[in-house]
Amino acid sequence: MARGDRNLRKEMSELRRLLEDQERKTGYFQKIAEETGRKRLREIDQLSTLIRKHQEAEEALRESELRFRSLFDFSPQAMALLDFEDGGFLEVNDRFCDLTRYSREELLGTTLAKSDLCSPQDLLRLMEELRGAGKVEGYKMDVRVKDGSDLHVLIFGRLIHIGGRISVVATLVDLTHQQLLESKLMHAQKMEALGTLAGGIAHDFNNLLMAIQGNVTLALL
Repeated sequence: MARGDRNLRKEMSELRRLLEDQERKTGYFQKIAEETGRKRLREIDQLSTLIRKHQEAEEALRESELRFRSLFDFSPQAMALLDFEDGGFLEVNDRFCDLTRYSREELLGTTLAKSDLCSPQDLLRLMEELRGAGKVEGYKMDVRVKDGSDLHVLIFGRLIHIGGRISVVATLVDLTHQQLLESKLMHAQKMEALGTLAGGIAHDFNNLLMAIQGNVTLALL
């Protein structure tokens, strides 16, 4: 009987030890699970924050692109977007097409050099100035349009980064009509000056003629 009690106590003690050991293991794994869960929650929260910031950045980029597109498309001046490396046309607005007489499809399929819009010398100087200063302001250049006529323009341009590539956004201001008016004005001023000079000469000649006539009359008396 006593021996049976000892065996029973021993078994109970072993069971308690096993239970305590299991409880320790359960607590350990529960602690790990809780820490892992908290870590995952923090990671999920950080990921959610990154996703939200990325979405906000994308939305801001879309709004910026929309504003740029609106200013570009509806500008009263001719505007073009070109690749800085090869001078290829990336985009043009309607005013640029009206000014150069080329369609959008014709321009987007070529480069500035191949379009014959400007001389190689002017193009080289323009690109060198852009490369050195990153912008041009009031660069004077002659542009030959599709019908063969030449336009006198001022170019305002700036280097920008779009999609990891360097591009040029350029605005052309047509001075042809203004220079024509200035030429006509200068011609009118020259004609006015010649008229004034001729009038003065005629007046002086008339005075001289009257003096000669007076002398002749006196001589005949």
